[in-house]
Amino acid sequence: MKNRMLAALAALVISRPLLILLLGLLPALVSLPAVVNLKLVSDYLELLPSGCREVKDLSFIARKIGGLGTFSIVIFSDQRNIKGMKALADDLARKLSLMPELQYVEYRFPRDFLEDHFYLFMEEHDLNIIAERFHEKVQYEIWKNSPMYIDLEKDSGGPKFDLSDIIKKYREKFSSENFGDSDYFISADLSMLVIYTKPVFLPTRTDQTRLLREKIQKCISDLGLGNYGHDLSIGFNGNYCLMLDQREAITRDIGKSSILAVIFIFLILTAVFSRLLPALLLSISLAAGIIPVFGLAQLFFGSINLVTGFLMAILSGLGVNYGIFFILRYQEALNSGLKKKQAIQDSFTGSGGPSLAGALTTAVSFFILCASRFR
Repeated sequence: MKNRMLAALAALVISRPLLILLLGLLPALVSLPAVVNLKLVSDYLELLPSGCREVKDLSFIARKIGGLGTFSIVIFSDQRNIKGMKALADDLARKLSLMPELQYVEYRFPRDFLEDHFYLFMEEHDLNIIAERFHEKVQYEIWKNSPMYIDLEKDSGGPKFDLSDIIKKYREKFSSENFGDSDYFISADLSMLVIYTKPVFLPTRTDQTRLLREKIQKCISDLGLGNYGHDLSIGFNGNYCLMLDQREAITRDIGKSSILAVIFIFLILTAVFSRLLPALLLSISLAAGIIPVFGLAQLFFGSINLVTGFLMAILSGLGVNYGIFFILRYQEALNSGLKKKQAIQDSFTGSGGPSLAGALTTAVSFFILCASRFR
């Protein structure tokens, strides 16, 4: 029965070749607009199930405190144009503070806060001194209140718990006069100034990071970088930019790997068959099979992620096998003395069954992945 069905299909292909070709290309042509609009989602959280505890915890933190990490804007000056860097930082910070995508903008030390809370920045050595003085004072008071204690030096008063020297040290260190004009986040060699911003979204939202970067670049363009110095340049840093750079690198790699896979498959097919036409026909049939797959992905999922993005190269390598089997069987039939129509029919009946079994095996293997919680 299987051979009769394959023989009937072969007869239809022989009698209606243009119709079969059109029916084969039609799904690809219909799916092409959807494939063009297919987006790559690079959010690593999208790869994990939404019910995963880690994803819930991270989402909870994001709702409470916003983003994690910083989006840093670095102003470079080859000629150490401190005045220009400060002026640009002041003007740019005012624009950035109005952006709803940012929680806060920092580019200068908070003088008032440091003056009022200098004790939060004490060095470990000074903290140990305070602890020793406190311990000595506590021990003295304990001994003093003991009934066995005899004060031989009645006017001594015991050890003094005096911190005036340490307080004076840090008040001078964090005083406004001591800062002068150096309260900007400027490097030690005076060649760059850093503006730290904290977005309201997570760094895994690379699409939002890209839009934020473009918005900041527009602000800088509106200000006119040349107005502050011809030696100034802008760079971006921080974990948000790192995530975005990783996403863009992966996107480029997906495109390159897919293109290289198609090119090498075509070259190998040309070398195997020693003719251009079989390689061209196989490439067209391969594209006609793969394009609808990504069209369905756009229809049902709307996007692909960092894992499924490499399916173009994988499916190209898997899908080309069936065409190779068919053409080799066709050439073998021709070499045995059969005519073209008989050779086509022999190819369908001879290689159709094994090819169908191989295709079903591959399809089932991929279908099993649907049971995985990893997306």
